[in-house]
Amino acid sequence: MTVINPPLNALDELDQDVLGGKWQQLQGALRERWGELTDDDLMQIAGKRDRFLGILQERYGYSRQEAERRLNDFLQTYSERKKALIEQKSWLSRNKGWLVAAALLTSILGIVAYYFRLVKSYDS
Repeated sequence: MTVINPPLNALDELDQDVLGGKWQQLQGALRERWGELTDDDLMQIAGKRDRFLGILQERYGYSRQEAERRLNDFLQTYSERKKALIEQKSWLSRNKGWLVAAALLTSILGIVAYYFRLVKSYDS
């Protein structure tokens, strides 16, 4: 039997998020992906990978290998989305001043353009 080895960061994602106090956030993503999970299922899982794999097998009829593959795929995607959001927030916080300046400049240019149109219409 072939054992699927996911990327290391995905292996511990479930436990890391529980320890990091993000279990509620992860539960929403898990339920979005696997809609048949109940509140009781999530309480039983409690961030434990083996419990989750067992429930996936039970609820969806997956083999152990299929459950592992699907969970690993989900965790990899979840991890990538989380990193992308962190990078986006970081970029926004680093460039906040420039974004505000660009918005102000755009507003000023709009006002100036409006003023010149008014002046031009009075001249006509």
